Amino acid sequence: MKLLASENFPYKSIYCLKERGYDILSIGMDNPGIIDSEVMAIAIKEERTILTFDKNQVQKFPHVCSCCYTPKLTNFSLIVLIP
Repeated sequence: MKLLASENFPYKSIYCLKERGYDILSIGMDNPGIIDSEVMAIAIKEERTILTFDKNQVQKFPHVCSCCYTPKLTNFSLIVLIP
């Protein structure tokens, strides 16, 4: 699984996932300040699952379920982590 950490995702968690062999990119490290549609474009192009703590992401991308992958609709999925 290829992951894309949103800008609000903790760097410590990103490093932890990388150390465990996960293929994860970080918006905060690689592309800070880009808008949500650009994050989604990266996720679609690279077929990555977005990791975020932003509960509003579900409203911004209503065609993507926060709990499942829908390949017929998009080439990415979204996981919203609620602390």
